[in-house]
Parts: sequence; structure tokens; C-alpha cells
Amino acid sequence: MKTAIILGGGPAGCQCALWLKMLGLDPVIVEKTNKLGGLQHFNPYQNNWLIGMRHTTGREFANNVQQHIEELEIIVLFNDTIAEFNALEKSFSVRVGKHQLETANIIIATGSMPRAEAIDLNDSIAVNAANQDYNERVKTRAVTLRGSRKWQANLPNVFEAHREKLLDKRGFIATDAHCLTPLANIYAIGEVANRMPPCVSTSMADGVVAAKAIQDTLT
Repeated sequence: MKTAIILGGGPAGCQCALWLKMLGLDPVIVEKTNKLGGLQHFNPYQNNWLIGMRHTTGREFANNVQQHIEELEIIVLFNDTIAEFNALEKSFSVRVGKHQLETANIIIATGSMPRAEAIDLNDSIAVNAANQDYNERVKTRAVTLRGSRKWQANLPNVFEAHREKLLDKRGFIATDAHCLTPLANIYAIGEVANRMPPCVSTSMADGVVAAKAIQDTLT
């Protein structure tokens, strides 16, 4: 049985997996894309707000994250999402694609998404004229202004039946000081819970909190 199945391979999910592994536990990351690092993979700018990472772009940071996870041989299920979960007496039965897994804990680290009523700019837009990749990613789709603050949890479909119990009045997953949700042995970390000002460092901090909380339940 796995210690935890982590939904989302961004900074929050990977930091949590790292700590669980270093604590001698057995995590699995489920990532819907083909690489780790989350939105940082699309960030061409230096993140000088993250201590120890001066002059390192988001993309470089994301590549470092993936390399670190690979070196520790943490299992990652790429290009997949959780399709079903059932609560057993002391664990969960989880189906991820063709994989049927048993885990003691589930950790939701799927980030945030714009609300339906957020402001959209449907015309072509250049985020940075010097960066063609950014432009290509946004020029054919609606762009939501982050400053509108109309964001909410990116809740995995499998938890839709529990939406009313999971989400708080802000539209994010409710958690306690240990990142535990109202559902037993299910944690939420990073921007999906939005416990702290949203950024890479606070998301990673949540990952540490959840990992330590899980370790405490085993001692």
C-alpha cells in the first residue's frame, strides 16, 4: 500500500512527494501532462523571489524539479488523472488509468482555475513580445486577468460529488492547519486550497506541512 497518492506534479505536489520520500515513506505522483513542474514550465522569466534560485527561470526551475524527482526514483504516472476512488476501512482504493492502487492518503495539489465570470480577453494578445512561446500559448484562447481575483480551486472531477463539503466560501478547498480537508485522510496543498498568498514558495511550504502531518499519523 502506498503512503499517499498526490494529484498534481507542480511545485506543491513535488515538494510533498520529496519530503514523504525523504521521511522513508512511499508516495506516487499523478500528473495529467507529460512533465513535472506545473505552470513553471511555461514561465520564461527569472524568479528572483525564490531564495537560492536567483537568475533561474521558471522553466529551469521546473526542469530541476523533474530531475530531482527522477533521481529519487519517485513513481510518477504521467498523462493521467484519478478516475475513481473508494474509501475502504483504513485506506482508499484508487483507479488511475489502467492502474488500481491502494493508498493510505490522497493529496490534492491541482492548483487553481479562473471562475466562469472572470474577465476574458478573447482577442489576440501578446504577453511579452520578446517571447514567442508565451504569445503562441495565449493568442488563440481567452486570457483571464489574475488581478480580478476571481479564481477558484481546480477540483478534480472525481471529487465533484463532494464539492459542497470540500469547498469553502471562497471556492477553494477548506483545510485545517495541517492541510487536512473535511474528508478524512484527504489533504489539499498549494493554490487549490489557497491557504497563503499564492506563489511557488508557499505552495511548496504546504507540501512540507502535509508530508509532516502524514508522518505524524504513522508514529
